[in-house]
Amino acid sequence: MEKSKELEKEEQKKPEKKNFWGTMLIISVLIVILLILIIVNPNGIANSSSSGNVSSEDIMTYMKENNIVIYGLSTCSWCEKQLEEFAEYQSDVLDEGLFIHCDLIQDTGCIGVESVPAWKKDGKIVHVGYLRLDEIKNV
Repeated sequence: MEKSKELEKEEQKKPEKKNFWGTMLIISVLIVILLILIIVNPNGIANSSSSGNVSSEDIMTYMKENNIVIYGLSTCSWCEKQLEEFAEYQSDVLDEGLFIHCDLIQDTGCIGVESVPAWKKDGKIVHVGYLRLDEIKNV
């Protein structure tokens, strides 16, 4: 009887060892994944998606060079938020025709725009919706 109690105690210890090594394996794999992410993107995950790394002036130049125009409405909160992405250059974006308020300005580019903000490149809608500055070069 005493042997069977000792065997039961030993059997109970075995799963604990397996759980320990399984946990260590999972932690090791997670550390390796983290190291790979750091090597691939040394600036960090948070920095890769912020528009603070992109200048409004650079994006305006890019938009002019690639014939990209944003169409919106003055009553659309997403359109106004989109315009705010250009910070202190908002009036320049409007003056240079890079952002058109379809309800305020007669523009033939507004024809066919059903949802706003709408992004047109070479006269064709290429995106509908809000974009951060760092996403604009992807349209």
